[in-house]
Amino acid sequence: MAGRLLAAVRQAFSLENLANNLAPALLVFVLGVAVRMITHLSLAYLVPLAIVLFLLLAGSIAITHRRRPRESPPQETFSSPGAPGELEVSIEREEWHPFRFKALILEARIRIYNRSSAHARRLRRRAVYPIYEPGYSPPSFEFMEDIEVGREVHRLEENRNPWPHSVDPKQTVHSWYVLALPHRPQGGEPSYEIIVSDELGHEYGVRRLARPK
Repeated sequence: MAGRLLAAVRQAFSLENLANNLAPALLVFVLGVAVRMITHLSLAYLVPLAIVLFLLLAGSIAITHRRRPRESPPQETFSSPGAPGELEVSIEREEWHPFRFKALILEARIRIYNRSSAHARRLRRRAVYPIYEPGYSPPSFEFMEDIEVGREVHRLEENRNPWPHSVDPKQTVHSWYVLALPHRPQGGEPSYEIIVSDELGHEYGVRRLARPK
């Protein structure tokens, strides 16, 4: 809980958020000056009025941002040869956590839909990380042996619902997959693959495409 609160505070005071709030702040200042010129209010009344206007504008922007649907990350699906196409796997959303310059810890919300109208399917999972991107030096995987990284992954996993054992016909299940990924040498969000297999050995995967800064 404390970790999520700290992350929220860091996000609130990030350069992006400060830049987004600069325009409302300037608008409040201009409105305050206009109100003072028209009404000849003293500063004792103008300052509280400016604070109220700023809070109203900030609240309106926050509500609009919250209602805006989150975009799914860039991705493409694939399956193993001979797979009948019964399972549909996609990444709905992501939460990234840079961890002490050692690794990027990812919480990915996975959606699995069973297209079959007759068969429930058991679900197993695994993740694949690209070792090399053409034109760039390979990333470091030292974090895979780091105890602190493993503990943080386990802590985040405990806060999420467990991986589903199966999916019934024509039903959809959602679950979170927590991964530790290497930093891209060129920056940005790295690529990875999540592969779901059924009890027959058929594999259905989703490849998350890398995204620059």
